[in-house]
Amino acid sequence: VGAIDPNPLHRGRGLRLLRRHGVRAELGPCGGECRRLIEPFQRWILERRPWVTLKLAATLDGWIADHAGHSRWITGPAARRLVQQERRRADAILIGSGTARADDPILVPRPALGRRPWRVVADARGRTPPGARLLATLRKGPVLVAVAKDCPARRIRALRAAGAEVAVLPAACGGGVDLRALMAELGQRGVMHVLCEGGAELAGALIRAKLVDELLWFVAPLTLGVGRVAIAGPPQPLRRATRWRRVALQAAGDDVAIRLRPA
Repeated sequence: VGAIDPNPLHRGRGLRLLRRHGVRAELGPCGGECRRLIEPFQRWILERRPWVTLKLAATLDGWIADHAGHSRWITGPAARRLVQQERRRADAILIGSGTARADDPILVPRPALGRRPWRVVADARGRTPPGARLLATLRKGPVLVAVAKDCPARRIRALRAAGAEVAVLPAACGGGVDLRALMAELGQRGVMHVLCEGGAELAGALIRAKLVDELLWFVAPLTLGVGRVAIAGPPQPLRRATRWRRVALQAAGDDVAIRLRPA
């Protein structure tokens, strides 16, 4: 057995049963690999919230788009194939309202290989257009728009009429949707793994809320000089910087994919 089931109702019970009946049962082979395999389930079963992977792609000088907001394509085909693998691992793909309006993405794995993840938009004011491609492709997966309680009722009605499920949640102190409430909502829906592909504002808000379990950072061999920041938010002194530890690094064509965890 590589890892014990983290569910408190079953934790180690099977091992004890086997041993009680004289079966030799060893715990530990490939333990690290097995524990990593079930991390999203462990987060969900113990805390009822999903495991969050934040994906960002940036140039060597740290920009995720040029000064005009163009980001297609900073990374090359190999890195983009890795992103599709991450989408197939996820139960939900999360973006913010800015990305929904600017990029009008569909947010499905290509190829899907049978996967139909939730497409989730954190959109406090309900500004996602009812004609967005997300809502025109509901056969590819359900769409959830998370709005704040002060969102205009007419926008909620328009989104629901277009086929979206709308979750009305508390607002965050600094604006936007309360992301902890959003993760609780997703957990109630059985979502165990969220892949965030939003922009700088959503990335910064998730990090400040300490909701990022894993950061997947793609570095492309480009320099822009001036562009759009990868992670937005109030400035922090160096002594209070969010620190990360590297757990994996791999080449993806000319790009590099770095997988990190909060230190």
